[in-house]
Amino acid sequence: GIRFTNSTNCGIDECPKLKSGLLDFTKTIILPPVAQRLKVEGEIIIEAEIDEFGFVRSTSVLQGIGYGCDEAVEHALYSAEFYPGKLNGKDVYSTVILKIPVLQNIPEN
Repeated sequence: GIRFTNSTNCGIDECPKLKSGLLDFTKTIILPPVAQRLKVEGEIIIEAEIDEFGFVRSTSVLQGIGYGCDEAVEHALYSAEFYPGKLNGKDVYSTVILKIPVLQNIPEN
């Protein structure tokens, strides 16, 4: 699944997780043509607020790579489904830090 800076950084029992898993999520990111031409790669770190239903409510780029890639990842996150974070066995609104790798040639295996 998704890699967190640490497993407790969301401050609750279970951090939100992408339903699709990280690799399938990265395939939904549509990079701008200029980023594709320049083969821009790197890791984008985003703080995301995930509601108790697993929807992204807000995002904030903590570390970006530019060329429109940061916005592309944010846009993809708003379409992604998450398992919501849990506190005392209940789904809760929470904030989590996500590390999203941006790669130009993602292997299909």
